[in-house]
Amino acid sequence: MAVLPLLNGIDATARIGCIVGERAVLVGISYARSTRTAPATIDHMANTKIILGERAGGLSPRVEAIAQVLRGARIDAEAHAAPEIPLWEKLVAHGAFGGMAALTRLPLGPMLACQETRAMLLEVMLEIVAVGGARGVAIPAESVERIAAMADGLPPGARPSLLEDLVEGRRLELESTTGTILQMGAEFGVPTPMNAAIYAALKPYAEGAPSLP
Repeated sequence: MAVLPLLNGIDATARIGCIVGERAVLVGISYARSTRTAPATIDHMANTKIILGERAGGLSPRVEAIAQVLRGARIDAEAHAAPEIPLWEKLVAHGAFGGMAALTRLPLGPMLACQETRAMLLEVMLEIVAVGGARGVAIPAESVERIAAMADGLPPGARPSLLEDLVEGRRLELESTTGTILQMGAEFGVPTPMNAAIYAALKPYAEGAPSLP
């Protein structure tokens, strides 16, 4: 049996492993862009890339076989020998840009155009990289610059999923992203004040829009 989670955050493999057994669960990273437009209706807008690998690293026959099946379905699948690196790189992007967009209630264009907000975004990203490094994940030094350049190339009206969920009053993926960063930062003694600010501001909305007096 093999379970391939394609969820945001970095704790899905460990959490599922507690239920079905650690050896059964792979590391999976999805870059598909989609949204729920109605009950049981998903609108796939862009991208099909999936990266997968073993939690312990290295390439295995089952990872190669699953990647081949996905490619046969016209999905851009990559078997990765060190999947923790792209998993954390996605967290750097998703956690920082999603958190800052939700915090400011702004799409990427105006959020990045503000010098002070952009500077805070950089600090959020660097904190996540520092936590990953303390955990033993060798996130490439150029990752932050590359991710920032990628965001600059997106449409100014692009809205991360965390902002869309906030605007629509849905539950937020807060604990699996920013919440996990705070927990690991505390565990490894890495300061995460910018991520803590995002977490504190969004926590009242974690279960959906709060009731107002």
